[in-house]
Amino acid sequence: MFNNSNTKVQTFVSDDLVIDLKPDQKPKPGKMMELAKDQSAIIIDDFNFDGTEDIALRNGNMGNYHSASYDVYVFNSTRMSFVKVKNLRNLHQTDLIFWC
Repeated sequence: MFNNSNTKVQTFVSDDLVIDLKPDQKPKPGKMMELAKDQSAIIIDDFNFDGTEDIALRNGNMGNYHSASYDVYVFNSTRMSFVKVKNLRNLHQTDLIFWC
């Protein structure tokens, strides 16, 4: 992740990152590809309702009916960084509407 000055401020690593491409989508090295909302590997939203944007990284299809699942990182204003939160990770498994 980079700030407005193009300085790296944080790195996210996921061994399970998933990008779900459609059959007609072919990735090309060095080219950007527009993804539909339901294909996104990254979601930015206020997941813990504290007024600050948080990040969710797709980690597979472990949700209800094999739907998308995510690792959630909330912004910690004391550390000034995003912190992975275990108690939000399984929220998508109990609420199908959460990611709509």
